[in-house]
Amino acid sequence: MIGVPSFANYNRDLTETDGGEEIGWNDANEDSDNNLWTTPNLPYLYEWNSGDNSLSVTRSATFSFKATYSYMVQYAGASIYWSAVNATPSSVVARKNDNHPRSAEFRLELLQGEEKADQTFVRLTDEENVTTGFDFNYDLSKEMNANKANIFTMITTTMSDGNTVTESAANCLPMNNQTTVVPVGVKIAADGDYTFAIPEGTEGVGVTLIDQETGIRTSLSALAYTVTLKAGTYDERFVLEISPIHNVPTDQSAVRDQQTDVRKVLIDGLLYIVRDNKMYDARGAMVMEK
Repeated sequence: MIGVPSFANYNRDLTETDGGEEIGWNDANEDSDNNLWTTPNLPYLYEWNSGDNSLSVTRSATFSFKATYSYMVQYAGASIYWSAVNATPSSVVARKNDNHPRSAEFRLELLQGEEKADQTFVRLTDEENVTTGFDFNYDLSKEMNANKANIFTMITTTMSDGNTVTESAANCLPMNNQTTVVPVGVKIAADGDYTFAIPEGTEGVGVTLIDQETGIRTSLSALAYTVTLKAGTYDERFVLEISPIHNVPTDQSAVRDQQTDVRKVLIDGLLYIVRDNKMYDARGAMVMEK
């Protein structure tokens, strides 16, 4: 558990002046050996929802820490260094680091009816410390919420005495030139219709959800997948397939029609049209239906 050592909120966009030079979160957090405590060292954390006494995983990179609140993290370092916590936040654009490793992040939601029940994160990155196994300071194990629907991914770590599978709320994987396969699990508390979706989009990367029981493949880059599930745990039914990430992602565009929404979506360099929960190629031939 960590808390904010300040009576003021601590925002990731916080900037200060250090000898006349403007600095931000990543520059301000360093230990005595000048090792920066940066976003990759703690990319995800849990926030407590007081309304229903549940935990929600969220990004720490864009998170505003509230004064007098505490947060649950999974961190293998000896210390976390805070500085400039009493400063007044200002609206500035974060400076880009050209040497920062490439990464692509996807936030997969599980909806129960029209309401979001839970979410999980999958991130592909070139950071050298990230492996396909469970990595402290990058991956985050799943804390199940009682009496709610939960979604998570599975991480298999090879040990000397066999393999260990960890249910994770955030899964960081190495970026490679082949399709990345990520097992997805859900724990359902009540019978009903549940929807898998990536509402923020995939920025041009092909992300396909496979229902291995029905054989249905859904491009979450453009559509959502709704399925009826009974209460129970499903940890072998759903899989994500993520296309190789070669170029800088390109976002989708949306065009409003008088009767319905029509979206043009670029996925793996190919243009698709989404209309009425159906997906068409550039020639107008339907390629996928919700």
